[in-house]
Amino acid sequence: MSISFIPLIAVAGFGLLIALLVQYREKWDVLGLWLMGFLGVSAVVSLIAAVLIAAPGNLWLRHTATYGWAISLIALLFLTLAYGDWGWQRAAAIGMGGWLLLLVLIDSFAGGIMAVSPMANGLVRFPQLNIGGLFFLLSWMAMAISLVILTLYSSARARLPLHANRLLYWAGALVLVFFGQLLFAVHEIKVSTPGVVLQLLGAGGLLYGVVSYHLFDVRGSARRALGYTLSTILTAAVVIIAVLAAQALAESSPDGALPTVVGLVLLLAALHQLAQQWVDKFITRFIINRGYDPAVIVETYARAIGNILDIETLSTVALGTISGVLEIRRGGVMLVMEENGAALIQPAGSMGQISGNPMSFPQDGPIFTHFTHKRQPLLQYNIDMLPEFRSLSQEQRQWLARLQIDVYVPIMTKGLPIGILAIGPKGSGELYRSDELQLLQTLAGQTVVALTNARLFDNMKKLNAEIQLLNQDLLRSNERLQYMDQVKTDFITIASHELRTPLTQIKGYTDILDAMNEGGILTPEEANNLIGRINKATNQLEQVISAMLDASQIDVDAMSLNLTEISLDTILRVAINPLAGAMRERKLTLTVRGIRDLPFVTADFQRLAQAISNLLSNAVKFTPDGGRITISANVIQDENDQDREIELVVADTGVGVDPRDQELIFEKFFRAADPQLHSTGSTKFMGAGPGLGLSLARGIIEAHGGRIWVKSDGRDPVRCPGSQFHVILPIRPPSMVAEQTSPAAALI
Repeated sequence: MSISFIPLIAVAGFGLLIALLVQYREKWDVLGLWLMGFLGVSAVVSLIAAVLIAAPGNLWLRHTATYGWAISLIALLFLTLAYGDWGWQRAAAIGMGGWLLLLVLIDSFAGGIMAVSPMANGLVRFPQLNIGGLFFLLSWMAMAISLVILTLYSSARARLPLHANRLLYWAGALVLVFFGQLLFAVHEIKVSTPGVVLQLLGAGGLLYGVVSYHLFDVRGSARRALGYTLSTILTAAVVIIAVLAAQALAESSPDGALPTVVGLVLLLAALHQLAQQWVDKFITRFIINRGYDPAVIVETYARAIGNILDIETLSTVALGTISGVLEIRRGGVMLVMEENGAALIQPAGSMGQISGNPMSFPQDGPIFTHFTHKRQPLLQYNIDMLPEFRSLSQEQRQWLARLQIDVYVPIMTKGLPIGILAIGPKGSGELYRSDELQLLQTLAGQTVVALTNARLFDNMKKLNAEIQLLNQDLLRSNERLQYMDQVKTDFITIASHELRTPLTQIKGYTDILDAMNEGGILTPEEANNLIGRINKATNQLEQVISAMLDASQIDVDAMSLNLTEISLDTILRVAINPLAGAMRERKLTLTVRGIRDLPFVTADFQRLAQAISNLLSNAVKFTPDGGRITISANVIQDENDQDREIELVVADTGVGVDPRDQELIFEKFFRAADPQLHSTGSTKFMGAGPGLGLSLARGIIEAHGGRIWVKSDGRDPVRCPGSQFHVILPIRPPSMVAEQTSPAAALI
């Protein structure tokens, strides 16, 4: 064959590959366009090479072929970047642009690079290369080798074996292309012809890698080829030994050689059978890497999980058995549950660190359609690569990627998946073979009964736990009813005392007034004194009744607020004033901090003063004589450094509050002490009222959109650990903010 036909063969080959690409590429994306560019440029360079053989002196064609070769390398670079989805296009564009610019400058000012043109008097004849040509050759080789090394490195770092196999396959195709281009550029028919073949094989491999999602197992194919080679060598060795031995016997004993030869052949045949069996076992175990009996594995697996009723134990045993066979390092058993018409996948037990967060998938989506229709294992590689899985959301893809699972095997019953065996990559990094996937599917089938029983047992445990919670709720409700019954009894006791005391005073003073008036001994001074006492008892009775009415309004959310902008300092002065005399009488020290600098609040002046007065009254009653009461406040800001709430703290050095009562003290009529020991007194130490003060305080504060709680180390009348009542009050009530931000308010 004349060397002039070699470039034409390359042109025809690249043209055929372009036609195949057009036929099989369903969608023209970046990957297809870059491959088309590479094939087109390679075809043009091959055609120019054919012309240059006839007209080697055409400098323009030699320049075009040289730059075409450079452009084909650039096309391969961007094709590889797109294939690996590495996202370095901008950096590659800058680097390749700089390389082309440097080639142009060398071509223009440093003697040119024409000596490296393909098919032009021998590319690799280094004595003919000038400095520019040598730079081009070395830089081209450096970038080609770097691209192959980068692909191999990415293959080694790939998360899943199928992705690693895809990149390993691509690296092999690149090696064929680059090596073929080097050989093709040599003006020797014995070298150029293999170069064309390698180029076309490599380009065909690139085409197959682009149009096909499933590639053959590169490492597995290499292992099988090695195994077949060893088997062939063994057979050939036996045949050669038999022939040589027969020939030697025939030469040494021509008359009796036949029986001896026959016996020798039979002996070698028997030895060959034994050796072949040993070689087959060696190849299966160490080269093809299958050293187990599937039937034994299935029987062992079924026996191991048969009596397990706990899902986590089932997962541990199942994955332990599979790991012993396939050497996996991570995996899990996942439950499939229906939730609002979707399938919720919940990891139940795992080997390795697998997120326990569930994820919802549509039942008619690609994953569960694959399970219900094909009833076969699903590879993560298919989810990443196949078009039918592109409808998955980004959140679902990220959840699956975080699992780092290689194979999802459905556990099916009645045509629906109830669970998934999620199997991670092998420790060896090898692909799962078809027989291994079949084994996993068989093991998943064996898991159906065990998983069904485990789920039923788990549901029974959850139901039992719910019943226990219901029993606890019932017990708490019963205790609450008992408490409410006691509160009702205490209310009758306290209310009768609180109401009878002022009524008794009123009646007693009225009788005295009437008797003194009938006896004619009533003086104006005495009349005024008695009337004042009657008024005091009447006011006390009115306060008790008003507190009860306020408490009833809180219960039905009927308390109305008259909101205005007011100063918390003013409210505090009004709240303190009625208690000032009692604090002086009992030598209580009152300290107020941080009040004057507070912003105005929107609140009901009278109600808020009532709430704070109740808190102060509680502090006065439960702080021994000579104790301290401290009122402090500060502003709480939001994320935009805007004033949002005010925190008010009323602290005392009193008897404290038992942790068990720190919520109950805000209930109506609650008393920590025995109500039979009740003694009326609004300000005396350990005095008591109707038990409505703190309940009213909480109701008023919550009506303003605030909250209240107490902190105390416990109740101890001797040690007096004290209490701190915390009040959070919004500067503007939420109801007012909602009204001002509503669409209707915006139209006003």
